Amino acid sequence: MSNRMNVFLRDEVQELIDALAHSFRVKITLFSANMEELRVGLHNPGSSFCQLIQNPLKRLHQCRDMDRQMCHRAQALNKTTQYRCHAGLVEAVLPIRVEGLTLGFLMVGQFRDTLEPSDAVAGQWANLGGAASALRDAFFSVPYLDPTTRDNMLKLGSMLVQFLVNQEFVSLNRGPLMDAVSAWVNDHLTGQPRVQDAAAALGKSVSTVAHTVKAKAGVSFTQFVARRRIEKFESLVRLRPAVNIQEGAQAVGISDPLYFSRLYKRVRGTSPSAFLATVRDKRVIVDPEKLEYAPVASQQ
Repeated sequence: MSNRMNVFLRDEVQELIDALAHSFRVKITLFSANMEELRVGLHNPGSSFCQLIQNPLKRLHQCRDMDRQMCHRAQALNKTTQYRCHAGLVEAVLPIRVEGLTLGFLMVGQFRDTLEPSDAVAGQWANLGGAASALRDAFFSVPYLDPTTRDNMLKLGSMLVQFLVNQEFVSLNRGPLMDAVSAWVNDHLTGQPRVQDAAAALGKSVSTVAHTVKAKAGVSFTQFVARRRIEKFESLVRLRPAVNIQEGAQAVGISDPLYFSRLYKRVRGTSPSAFLATVRDKRVIVDPEKLEYAPVASQQ
């Protein structure tokens, strides 16, 4: 496999995150796997409260460290990770995965669920000689989201991530033949996709298709099909958490749920029922005081 994975973003990505950011008045940022900022909804520079925290209070490094740690945590758990930042605001990270790789993260942030700034922030601001009214005004400029609104926003965010992946608005850029093979496999998952059939459909030799998949995806054609089936199953579960293993397996072309469970465990190292339980418990809420910071794993 190539040592460097490139991420391809269609222009519609900006329109979609702009729409979500506008609807809830929050900042939405799309990061690459190694924390490069790729898109920002509405080109939002951040709230005045966060700018106050990052500059006069000199906590920008803490904000960046926490962003990295939370992206690392969301990648490891492969689920939405919601947390309260050092400034007392609530943020969430949604990992974006394609073919078993984390291509990036959708970060939804800078909203509040409290009516006053934290005592710690207020104390630090007072020590600088800042006016309490200025801190409160900046804090109140951050959108307040009640639990129901917050949950609905994160649900839409999760659906947006799946839409971006499923429609290939966010995808691996690995050359036209591999993209064609990937598209053919996606279209034939419910049948019995074989390398010889893919080669015939694409006008290539079997060895060319097999070697391309091995070079670009790092696995055999059969393993690539298995991985795509599992990813489609996981996408279905995220969109319809009530689906059971048998229904999900049939949706990706496997009629025997026991065989699918064995296949899933061989690829993922855990059972599909464990994945179902994780999705139904949608979020991980993290206490920032108990964090041990670690770098986000790169896809290079």
